[in-house]
Amino acid sequence: MRHPRDYAPLINLRSISETEDDRGGSDELETLRADLFRKIENALDDLLIDGQRRSTGIQKSAAFVGLSKGDTTDERRRGEEQPVEGLEKLWNDASRSAVAVNAGILLPRILMNMAVLLDVLRAPAVQAAAMRQLDTTVRTLTREHVLAPLRGIVMQCREEARRRRDAEPHHSARRAPLRTRADLFEKILGSMPVDEYLDRFIAGDKDIPHEKLEQLLDDDEVIALLFGACVAVAAEEWKTARSFIERARLRASQWTEDPRQIRPELNYCLALILRFNMRHIGDYLEALRILEAGAKRDRQNDDTFGELRAESEAAAVTGVFLFKLKLLRGFASLPPSEERDFLRAAHDHIERAQELIRERAGSPPEQPARQDDDERLGLQTYANSVCLGLYDLWIMRIPEADILPYLDEQRRELERRIERWLSQPDWNGGARHVPNSVMALDKVAAAVVAPGHAAPAKIDDACIFLRGMLSRSNLVDFDKIEYQFFLEKLEVVRAAA
Repeated sequence: MRHPRDYAPLINLRSISETEDDRGGSDELETLRADLFRKIENALDDLLIDGQRRSTGIQKSAAFVGLSKGDTTDERRRGEEQPVEGLEKLWNDASRSAVAVNAGILLPRILMNMAVLLDVLRAPAVQAAAMRQLDTTVRTLTREHVLAPLRGIVMQCREEARRRRDAEPHHSARRAPLRTRADLFEKILGSMPVDEYLDRFIAGDKDIPHEKLEQLLDDDEVIALLFGACVAVAAEEWKTARSFIERARLRASQWTEDPRQIRPELNYCLALILRFNMRHIGDYLEALRILEAGAKRDRQNDDTFGELRAESEAAAVTGVFLFKLKLLRGFASLPPSEERDFLRAAHDHIERAQELIRERAGSPPEQPARQDDDERLGLQTYANSVCLGLYDLWIMRIPEADILPYLDEQRRELERRIERWLSQPDWNGGARHVPNSVMALDKVAAAVVAPGHAAPAKIDDACIFLRGMLSRSNLVDFDKIEYQFFLEKLEVVRAAA
């Protein structure tokens, strides 16, 4: 109940009596000391008065409010009705005096001890040893910070894979794409592309290589953290993924050089996490800033893969933001002019990404992993263009005569790429899968642009797919809202057909 300083008069009495003779105390100090002991004595006398009479409640109260042995019943009653002001004042006065006395006595001793301690701490050998110990401690904590969540993710993914094999033998691809550079994880995955590893991990066919990961945490902590983030992204554990990436970016920010170009990979991964875990307009603006800066840097370095990845992702994150803007109540609000500016910028990103796709298609073939990445980025880019076309049609209300030809062209290219993707075997020699969001956009766009005689069948096909998706218990909230929006719009199209 008392302030910590209120204990000072009792704590330092011995120190005061011991140092007084040594220092020969001045008259002022002697006066303060005598006054201090007098106040302590008064406070303790009032506190401990007549201990034998504290056996009853009234007598106990009287002792605590400072009444003497000769107090009358009326005085006791008045004491009971008043706060313990007298005792509190005495005790606080004693505390303040103790602080004043102790400052004069203890400060020189403290300064002398601190000087000795600082001399020791300034020694280069001591500083080096302290930093080694701190670094060892931080590394140990970092290792556990990475490995403990990953163990939980592994258990969760195994259970999810078992459930999926039982309920959905033909499950779709991972929801979140991840196009990291092929050679980042050679120490932990060997020659296996990270996308193949993540597909197999989510399918329950691969485990986390814990021993290699622990070694990598010692040898190359930033890459180990990035790998952990990739696994968390594949498992859609967004908080864990962001924690890993933020720590990796902090470590990488201390580098004087980045010859392996790791920082751009960290930035891209963070932007992807922000797209799938977008909570407010600030997340969107941060992701867009990262991606536009990355596209500019890659363009200057003639890195067409990096630029294509950034441009495609910038269009994707803007599409998510615009649909959340319209479909999620309270998410954000923008003036119509700013909304149009964001939409126009997204179309610019799409156009540039499609230029890069055509440019890379005409260049000599690269390693299989990179060709696979190009295929995945092509799917994402044309799915984004279809998504923005539907936004133009249903939310911006652009006349059908103006938007449907563009939407049909983009959908045809998306469908061609889906067919080509599905025609190739996956890592296990089995059938490949396409993300559900891509399939939904393809089917919805096909229903919208279908000619009159074919429209009913296309609408039925799209509605069946959307209802099937909405029946899934593990569908995320925003996907539910978006699919429900598409379903309602298709019913309007059906009624008008």
